[in-house]
Amino acid sequence: MKICETYLNLPIDTKYFECLELEILSLFDNLDSELDGYLVHSENYQFLNSFLPKFTESVKAIYIDPPFNLDSSDQFLYRTNYKDANWATLLENRISLTKGFLKSDGVLVIRCDHNGDWIVRPVLSIIFGEENFRNEIAIRRFRKNVMNKQIKKLPAGLDTLFVFSKSDQFNYIKPLKNKSVVREGFWRHMGDSSGQGGAKIFFGKPLLPPIGKHWKFSQINIDKMSEEGNLILECKNCGYQHGIEQGEWKGCPNCGSDDPQPKYWVEPSENEILDTNWTDIYGYSTEWSFATENSEKLLMRIIECTTNEKEIVLDFFAGSGTTVAVAHKMKRRWIGVEMGSHFETVILPRMKKVLAGDQSGISKEIGWKGGGFFKYFRLEQYEEVLRKAYYRDDEAPLFFQSDPYTQYVFLRDPKMLDNAETGEQIIEVNPEKNEIRVNLFNLYPDIDLAEAISSLTGKWIRRIEPDSDDPTRPARIVFEDGSMMDLRNLSWETVKPFIWW
Repeated sequence: MKICETYLNLPIDTKYFECLELEILSLFDNLDSELDGYLVHSENYQFLNSFLPKFTESVKAIYIDPPFNLDSSDQFLYRTNYKDANWATLLENRISLTKGFLKSDGVLVIRCDHNGDWIVRPVLSIIFGEENFRNEIAIRRFRKNVMNKQIKKLPAGLDTLFVFSKSDQFNYIKPLKNKSVVREGFWRHMGDSSGQGGAKIFFGKPLLPPIGKHWKFSQINIDKMSEEGNLILECKNCGYQHGIEQGEWKGCPNCGSDDPQPKYWVEPSENEILDTNWTDIYGYSTEWSFATENSEKLLMRIIECTTNEKEIVLDFFAGSGTTVAVAHKMKRRWIGVEMGSHFETVILPRMKKVLAGDQSGISKEIGWKGGGFFKYFRLEQYEEVLRKAYYRDDEAPLFFQSDPYTQYVFLRDPKMLDNAETGEQIIEVNPEKNEIRVNLFNLYPDIDLAEAISSLTGKWIRRIEPDSDDPTRPARIVFEDGSMMDLRNLSWETVKPFIWW
């Protein structure tokens, strides 16, 4: 059968193939570990609280670009008019939770501008410790065309990235950028390291370093570099170069001088070490017609500096989805969280295009061809639960009668007993066996019960087995630790955290 290359990476959204969804998922031997990413439609504080058990100390890098400290919602699709103390509280509540997500060598990078820099740095110092401050990096904004004849204030040209690590175990991985001109290879002298050192042997000749200096390499490395042809002695008088082919040094054969200096070979380089000036790339982009859209080049640099392939990147202010799109293209695993309605209109379509091989952003530069596998879902929000709940001041349910405090505070909620829309029973009480069984599918027909239980217990999913009677519903979860759970016969204790708060 001939494979059509055009549709090789055409994404399949199992939401539209309900009868096949679990059959497809059951093909994976280690479901959670094989997922490239999680895209979550939720208020981020709720996500961080709900999914901390599952992702405790699993995330290598967190990047966030929260709404700036502007007290305005004009340019956003959701409310962002938090200011000063309110804004600091919004950040502190969420960033405090991120420490639990980060691995011991993990790092958090946050973008802000002059409106909030003075708040962000102290907040991060309190949470992570000032000793874990790494860098304050300047990034480039779009240049504004100022037409006023009288200019009272220069337009802002820079934003800031604050980098804080979780601990001293963090190291940058590839903090490199391309040079505008490729540097050719050259022979470099090796006597410029400060601190007086002793003599070393070069091709049989002992040489002392310059006064106040020491030779850059150990004797073992000097011998190795000599054998590999990466070290020479150069005559200071005439420039003659003596290498391994000439054997031991017995003076310069050209001029007779016996005053050589050692040099080592520096390879040609297209890269140079980054500093904190990142204005060589734009920090914003307009490819997805989204206000404050981060550029893929910026996220590529951040992710390349802080993570290796297969490590997890988290962005809980996902915006247009740049972080997760770049992480996916760079073969990192990722989690993206966004509360706005553009989750459905911008981020989800963008990620499906990434899977299909979209060539925007960094795709051509890194040779992206498409492919992958991610999960997206929506969390029920606290406000929705409160809006739906209806409490009656009457006799408490049977299983609460032994707890007067519970009866007084939480009274009886019919929603927990039956579904007002369908009339289906949710909780079944069996006083004779002293058992309470719960069927959450009758309350939430579209519930992803496997993911809900996984996040609650902190156990990663290995496999989901469909129900033989109803293949559209899961029957059992097999976790990575080998334990199993029968979803058709859930106990009250198991699901209590879902409906009791």
